[in-house]
Amino acid sequence: MLPSADWSRHLVARADEPQTFALRATMTMLASEMANSAAGSGLVVQRLADILFVQCLRAHLESRSGVCNKELLRAFFDPNIGVALKMMHQKLDAAWTVKKLASACGISRSAFALRFKEMVGETPLGYLTTWRMQKAATLLQKAITKWLMWHDL
Repeated sequence: MLPSADWSRHLVARADEPQTFALRATMTMLASEMANSAAGSGLVVQRLADILFVQCLRAHLESRSGVCNKELLRAFFDPNIGVALKMMHQKLDAAWTVKKLASACGISRSAFALRFKEMVGETPLGYLTTWRMQKAATLLQKAITKWLMWHDL
């Protein structure tokens, strides 16, 4: 299961943890490259951004070890299951079935379903339902916040 619906907006990491030092070093290098327009800096910025993304995921997973399924990160980078996860996240409102997802991954339905459950910890459609509910909760929370602000409550 994914962390709370707001996980993409916040990164919680203790300052004394090893991944925090790596994050700080990468962010310093990234800021330096962005401030300096030396030859190849665009490419370096792209690579550092990729590294920063993975480091942020690691830091988040380590800081929320009791809440977050650490296997989910591995699943996102799996050549088969990662394809299905990306599809579900990109087209949340699509009428996904195990057959459609397995077909997109190029494996059988049974192999897909088994591998997905092993890597993610729940069935493909169970994961999709959870993800949709988390997104809906976020949208509802935003709508309520806007309403309360509009009505000055």
